[in-house]
Amino acid sequence: MMKKSKAIQEDTVMKRVTSIGMFSLLILLFLFLFVTLLSTTKLTSQIKLITEHPFTVNGDISDVKTDLALMRLRTERLQSYNRPEDVDKVRTALDQLYLGMEALLEEIDSLYLGPGEDTESLWLVFQEIQDAQEKLLDFAALPDSTTDRIAAYEEEHLYPLYDQFEENAQRILAFVRNTQQNIFISADYLGKSSLTWSFVIITAMTLGLFFFQFTIRRMGRRLYEKNRQFMILSDTVDEAFMIFGNSPERCDFVSGSAEGVLGLSPASLQENRKLIYEHMNQETVEYVCKGLCSETASTLDTTIEYRHPRFAEPRWLQLRSYRTDEYGDQKYILTLTDRTEERRAAQALQDALISAQNANNAKKTFSPA
Repeated sequence: MMKKSKAIQEDTVMKRVTSIGMFSLLILLFLFLFVTLLSTTKLTSQIKLITEHPFTVNGDISDVKTDLALMRLRTERLQSYNRPEDVDKVRTALDQLYLGMEALLEEIDSLYLGPGEDTESLWLVFQEIQDAQEKLLDFAALPDSTTDRIAAYEEEHLYPLYDQFEENAQRILAFVRNTQQNIFISADYLGKSSLTWSFVIITAMTLGLFFFQFTIRRMGRRLYEKNRQFMILSDTVDEAFMIFGNSPERCDFVSGSAEGVLGLSPASLQENRKLIYEHMNQETVEYVCKGLCSETASTLDTTIEYRHPRFAEPRWLQLRSYRTDEYGDQKYILTLTDRTEERRAAQALQDALISAQNANNAKKTFSPA
């Protein structure tokens, strides 16, 4: 009883360890998947952020500075030629540059991630440049405006605004480049962090798999030893074992002792257990089948007459059956033990008692009075 209790306790512990191991591996797998998805999502977000914000704003600032340089070239042309047609050409060129500059400034305003006052200052200076250039064009169109006076006017009123615009654009560009560098650093940290977590999780999974494999092997060795002991025991005892389920003919297991007890090979019985019914009378077969199929009783214990293929006289077998139901799967255990010699001995003893009783009665009948 103590050995059986210990075995049950060991099996419970092994099952619990196996369940914990499988649950832990599943958690690690989901954690690995979560880390991978999180890293991929963040990396994609960083790439999208770089593409839509710093890179775009960086390019727009470069285009804005180029347009500003073109504006400066157009207005400086008036320092050499200030005829009315020259003024009209400069005005037309500036109007086209204004349209492109406004589109670039609007895109910078919507994509810039820095302080809002940076883009506001850029817009204000741009509007001041527009006003100053319009006034320059009007001044250049005056009849008494000479090229020297136009150059002095532009140096006084426009060059400071150009420098201020360059300074504001450079401040935005510095912030954009700093943001871009921070994104690169964050992406690098994210990559290293993901690699570290992946290494830790894979290491834990590997150790868990080794432990799980060790546990499975240990359980396999114990199961093999138990099966081996059971096979040795079932083959040596004078009792046949049969284990079967709801299949109409096949057996899951037939002990090697069935050859001696029943005169039928274990292989043939495993394929068709109903072969034993061919060596019983019809009444016995009906009784056994009814007992096995009973819904009320889960056990059967009876003595039957059996015609052994190797013996001329009938043999007497004690038949016991047990029905189990685990996880909705019914199994039957059938044992057949040869009781022929015991029955013969009991019959001989009974015959001897009857003979002795008859002899004693005879003595009393013929004794002299």
